Parts: sequence; C-alpha cells; structure tokens
Amino acid sequence: MYSRLLSLPGEAVPEAGRHLQALGGERMIDQLRQAKTRAESLRDSFDALAAALGLEKDTLLLYYAFAEMLTGDDRRTVLDIMELEKHHLTEVADLIVRGSSSS
Repeated sequence: MYSRLLSLPGEAVPEAGRHLQALGGERMIDQLRQAKTRAESLRDSFDALAAALGLEKDTLLLYYAFAEMLTGDDRRTVLDIMELEKHHLTEVADLIVRGSSSS
C-alpha cells in the first residue's frame, strides 16, 4: 500500500499531496530508517518515551495525509491503523505521566 501511495502524482490529490509535503513525508521515512542510531543516543527511559511520543504523533499525521488520498477499503484500512496509533499515543503519554509523577 505504501508504494502505491508514494507513487500517486501530487496532481491526483493536490490537497493530500500538499499535506504530505508539509509533513515532510520523505524526511519522516528517513528518520524511521535511522531509528536504531537515534535509540543508541538516548540517555534514559524518559528520553526514550519522549522520542516514542514524537514518533507516534508523526506517524499519526502521516497516516492522516494518506487517508486523505484514499477511498474505499484502502482508506478504511488506514483509518483502522490510525485508531491503533491513537491507542499507542495514549499509552506512551500515560507512561510519561506515570513516570513523572513517581519521580
């Protein structure tokens, strides 16, 4: 599905194409590829959770832009994935709150 999304011409869905460009879709994909290197530089669990929270937010925004470009079953699939990402975001945020309140 990703290769199909990324191969859509910007003119096909101009608004979604602008969203992807504004979100830095290619930059985000590069950052995901460099996750191992970034993970090695984390100092503690708070840094790891903060990085995870940022990643979950960015991922949700990227899926939102994808959903704008799709219809039918493909769009439903992306919306279902977004619900999972929202759950992940909440879980990570809860971990941060629990960690900061126990310090």
